[in-house]
Amino acid sequence: MCEIGRAASGDAGEVRRLFSLCFDEPAAYTAFYLEHGFRPARTALLRRGGHVCAMLTMIPAGIGGLRGSYLYGVATDPACRGQGLMRRLIGWAAQTAADQDEAFLLLAPANRELARTYGRMGFTPFSRLYEEKVPAQPGLPYTVADEDAFVRLRAAYLRRIPGAVAWDEAHTRYLYREAVFCGGGVRLWGEKPYYAVYLPGPAGVCVAETDGPAVQAAAAVSPGAAVTVRSRLPQPGAEEAGQTLIRPTGAAPLPAQGYAALLLDI
Repeated sequence: MCEIGRAASGDAGEVRRLFSLCFDEPAAYTAFYLEHGFRPARTALLRRGGHVCAMLTMIPAGIGGLRGSYLYGVATDPACRGQGLMRRLIGWAAQTAADQDEAFLLLAPANRELARTYGRMGFTPFSRLYEEKVPAQPGLPYTVADEDAFVRLRAAYLRRIPGAVAWDEAHTRYLYREAVFCGGGVRLWGEKPYYAVYLPGPAGVCVAETDGPAVQAAAAVSPGAAVTVRSRLPQPGAEEAGQTLIRPTGAAPLPAQGYAALLLDI
């Protein structure tokens, strides 16, 4: 018999186990998430015979005046897959969202196969991100943003974008710390100022989000080297870098399309 319920702080070990089984994340990142980002009251565990078989976390999100949840850490123990357990867990999340007067669930499938799977659970395409390779640029004067500046500037940026998904302040601050932990950060430049969230990667530095011109962001975060810059609009030569899917959980109409970025482990 399957039971679904909210996690407790003592369940961190089970979350760690499913992370290691299901995600290609370094152990150090999992430890960072469990210490700084894990919210037991927002995490659901599906148990069968006392064994944790599947999990997900419902991170508070908003689109305009609508409240909803972003589903993160959606995972099923490989030994338990193919039995409809995740369908049951997402059904529980949808009912929980509806009971809390939330209008939607949002998730970011890791690949096209998962996107098709979630499509059969009522999710439809909502937003896409694109990546362009910006060639090496000369340096640009910059300053390092602190958490408060990042929270303020990102909120102002999202208010200008129809259908933008915004996280609560606690999660936005977590994303700042996550970027720093991963070896990146947030830099500012210009009088405005503009900001760029950047991360190192195997193919070089990646700008995960910027409210400024891509060329300037590249110059601010990694002068003299080619930089990958993600954007919400397709640019010439850009490639699709990922998508988010949405499922309504109430009667409120949802935007046909929107913008979602910085989706944890950015």
